[in-house]
Amino acid sequence: MDDLNSQSDYLMLWQMPNAAIDGLNEWDYIPAPMAIVVKAEMAIKRFQMLKEGEGVVLAVSGGADSVAMMHVMLTLSQKYGYKLHVAHINHMLRGKDAEEDARFVEALSSSFSLPCTVHTVDVRSVAKSRKMSIEQAGRAVRYEFLRSLCNELGYSKVALGHTADDLVETVLLNIFRGSGLNGLLGIPPVSDGTFIRPMLYCRRYETQVYCKAHRLKTRVDVTNFDPTIRRNFIRLKLLKLVKENLYSDADVAVLRMIELLRADNEFLEAATQQAMQEALVEEGDGYLCISRDAFLRQPLAIQRRIIRALWQRIQGENFTLTMEHIDKAVDLIRRRSDKAMLTMPSKCVLLTEGHFVTLCKLRG
Repeated sequence: MDDLNSQSDYLMLWQMPNAAIDGLNEWDYIPAPMAIVVKAEMAIKRFQMLKEGEGVVLAVSGGADSVAMMHVMLTLSQKYGYKLHVAHINHMLRGKDAEEDARFVEALSSSFSLPCTVHTVDVRSVAKSRKMSIEQAGRAVRYEFLRSLCNELGYSKVALGHTADDLVETVLLNIFRGSGLNGLLGIPPVSDGTFIRPMLYCRRYETQVYCKAHRLKTRVDVTNFDPTIRRNFIRLKLLKLVKENLYSDADVAVLRMIELLRADNEFLEAATQQAMQEALVEEGDGYLCISRDAFLRQPLAIQRRIIRALWQRIQGENFTLTMEHIDKAVDLIRRRSDKAMLTMPSKCVLLTEGHFVTLCKLRG
């Protein structure tokens, strides 16, 4: 397992043997505890998530996925010298349950002699003040807290506990939203150069059994069983129906698709970065200016990616830019060489004037 080089090698990780023993009932089927550690190590190596000795903030909610990630990273730190710090955020959405989650994570961290920081924030108030949905506000404050703590500690990375099952659910949600190639890849292994997901080759049932094998207590978020939440509906109802009536290994097929598309995306990303370098005229605090002529020389697929890349350089990954916004931007740049402006989300504007296109964030 130390020499995974080809794409087919990595495809095998989704279905890596879990030391099943012939004759055992499904209830008795226990994956080898080290399998999940090897998968995480392979993900870290393949996607260049960490270097030896780097500092990592571990985002731990208390559920099986994040608890398993914490234990796996603790195991790998003995080999690679990672410096670990646990982080937990209480969104104040689930009353006493949320408070108990926070106390649980603090106690668990202490039992492994890991430092822990708990942050409490009223997400409903944030959502109201920022005019966001509660889900959007929760994600925004969570990433803001994790990034801030990472900077405060002088660390370079934040590890999140997303698994292969989260990938499948995200891809299916994105399909129904009408996503492009990026959406069909689901959750990126590394985002914004800071957030890493070492458990993406691991299945959810593996994290649950791993915790049992290591006698790690976990917390259960009852909202995960609410089918009125879209992601839960995908997991609890839709995917179950598909597996029972169409394809029994539908989830594995989606994971295979992701791995195949990843190679295409890497090629397009490289082409986009090259095009960005050729088009970039000036970059300053809160704005980017590119050559309109250089932009127009690119095919539509790269033009769209340039707009998204400009947006991410300005906004980071806390806010999503829809395909509708991207196509409106591309259309304006193509049609208007005179002075024109397009209002973008999150107090941004796109300006065209002569040979130049500028994306800037408004002050205040």
